[in-house]
Amino acid sequence: MLRPLQVVADPARLESLLAAAGIPVDLLAMLELSGPGGFARAGCVAWLASQTHVKGGENLAASRASIRRAQLAFEPSLPGFRATDDAGAAAAHAPLLARLQLTRGDDWFGIGDGGAVDIARQVAASLPGVPLLISARQDHAPVIAQLARGWSSERGDGENASITIMSEAVTVSQWAQDNARAGSLLADGHAASAALLPRYSSRGSELSAFVPGDSAIGDSLEIAGIRTARSPLHFQGGNTILVHDAVAARRVLLVGEAEVYRNVALGLSSAQSLDCLRIELGADQAVMLPSPSYHIDYEVLCLSAPGSGRITVFVADQEAGERCIVAAGLAALQRANVFDSVTANRLHEGLHAGTPEAVNQLRVLLRLQDGAANGFPFMLASHFSTGSPGESAIGNFLTFLDALDSLSARVSIDQDLEGSAHEVAMHAARCRLNSDRAAMATELAELGWGVVQIPCYNAAARSVCPLNAVRVGNTLLLPQVRGLFSELDARANAVIWTSVPGLIVEGMTTAESQRRNGSLRCALSIFS
Repeated sequence: MLRPLQVVADPARLESLLAAAGIPVDLLAMLELSGPGGFARAGCVAWLASQTHVKGGENLAASRASIRRAQLAFEPSLPGFRATDDAGAAAAHAPLLARLQLTRGDDWFGIGDGGAVDIARQVAASLPGVPLLISARQDHAPVIAQLARGWSSERGDGENASITIMSEAVTVSQWAQDNARAGSLLADGHAASAALLPRYSSRGSELSAFVPGDSAIGDSLEIAGIRTARSPLHFQGGNTILVHDAVAARRVLLVGEAEVYRNVALGLSSAQSLDCLRIELGADQAVMLPSPSYHIDYEVLCLSAPGSGRITVFVADQEAGERCIVAAGLAALQRANVFDSVTANRLHEGLHAGTPEAVNQLRVLLRLQDGAANGFPFMLASHFSTGSPGESAIGNFLTFLDALDSLSARVSIDQDLEGSAHEVAMHAARCRLNSDRAAMATELAELGWGVVQIPCYNAAARSVCPLNAVRVGNTLLLPQVRGLFSELDARANAVIWTSVPGLIVEGMTTAESQRRNGSLRCALSIFS
């Protein structure tokens, strides 16, 4: 790096060039190099400028060795900021604010579809005493404002029940959790809403693809009275979970591995990345977790028990979710008379036992339905609906096929049968993901927390995931798909209700959002 800098001796000019080249000069400013010839905090760029005399291998190697000895003296971008506790240890305190972002002014299918507008409608009804801040593009904002007038009439006229629509000049996504990590600051002895913004809003894990509209949201938050600061770090809020462990008197930050590696790409070590995120979000301890799903909030739900404060962590039981989905699809096919009750009972028993014959027979019966077309007819998919408002038969059918493929691959491999190349590859990938889930559960248990499995099927846009929930006071807003897969919803509800006594569990329909690889916590950000 030093060779092209030999012609730049002015630190200000050098800093400008480095920034234009994509070098994180804000992080360079936090380096300190002690000893003779070193530099104090904020002196790194000037030190680099002073190295313009460096020529040749020996002197260049010495300069590089010196810079490697520099220590990172990281300071929080928003001193005193504390990210909202996702586990709800401070449930007695009412939230300061709830925030959403809407991508359109109407429902995708209609009321009950679980899309962005439907989630906002449900949140407004479920949290009547919590102010709502909704961001939307300027052409959508007036339509949403009209809808919100109806929601407001049901929330009462109290000061703490306002709904504010922010009209944006940019296109925003639905995922309010990712572009501004919600929390609070103490001001005059009272908590005030605050948000930490990432270096820039991004999507993806392998790459951090820039999302311009979501990156521009910070100014609007300031106008709405939310104190913000832009962090030099990369992070997506869905891959961070803050747990206030009242029993151990510590705040623990759970971080998906992708967030650590994003910051390694900036030049930090893994340990530095994790510690900087801990400092920024106001935690005492940070733990990196593998990410079997895109974000860890699809894999982990941490809840503080009312009264005792004991932390229970719910993790995905993929096999239970898979079987539940396949059984629901089988029942739908039976109701549609695709096969008779005798065949249905035999298939149900075989699938429950995990016999390859039953799996293969069901796949053959499905293939018989595809006719001459290259794919399944709409008529077959139409059977995968209970007629619930907003339910997508095609979406349910695709989820069923994905779960059936997963079950087929697992049964074939477990029985040492010869599977197709597709089955072998899919099984190997899903075994690796389940291995990551097992490692995650072990790491969480080592924190002294109870770990409980919950029926769940995490498969990106084919997911049926109740784990992406939001704790508000003593109420847990639990994402549900309802309709055909309502049995999985009910089982998840029962596990949570019995594992955390005293917690109120309220279902929130999120089916359409889940088909977009997101859900409730992805869309709803709570400030407390």
